[in-house]
Amino acid sequence: MILTGHTEKIYSIKFHPLASDVLASSSYDHSVRIWDVQSRKEAIRLEGHTEQIFSLAWSPNGQQLATACKDGRLRIYDPRSSTQPCQEGSGPPGTRGARVVWVCDGECLLVSGFDSAGERLVSLHRAADLAGGALASINIVTSPSTLIPHYDPDTGVVFLTGKGDTRVFVYEVVPQAPYFLECLGFSSLEPHKVGIRI
Repeated sequence: MILTGHTEKIYSIKFHPLASDVLASSSYDHSVRIWDVQSRKEAIRLEGHTEQIFSLAWSPNGQQLATACKDGRLRIYDPRSSTQPCQEGSGPPGTRGARVVWVCDGECLLVSGFDSAGERLVSLHRAADLAGGALASINIVTSPSTLIPHYDPDTGVVFLTGKGDTRVFVYEVVPQAPYFLECLGFSSLEPHKVGIRI
């Protein structure tokens, strides 16, 4: 199957969590497109990005879509209502990459990226108040690779690791202070060399 529309390299794709025929994609062309897979046509194009989109994620109920962009902004869209963001706020200031996932039953966004000094940064944001800034943030061992978050909604635990890492960092994420509860991680002798799957 071929879906035609983006004019630059595609950076990420995510299937809708509830609707099997709905797919979202982001591209170097600064657009997010939502596709009707069955008809193979673009259904909605989300606007407002000024730079490369590093990551996108559907909310658990599938009603909203969050993005992390190279312009240092986090955006949340309600595609059924508007092609413009309904929430916007500051994300990681570094321009080397970022990832976003919904956590805490869709109440918060967890974002991994880099701070202005190039250190790896993980932050938690209230989805209903992105403009209010991060609730909490932590720096994790310096490395040039972006941490890839894998969230388990049943336990509220996020696993973070990246290419070249020898460790999986593990935190329980809660929507009130202290927000990040460090758990026992996992270390290996060999660094990760290719794609990460937990």
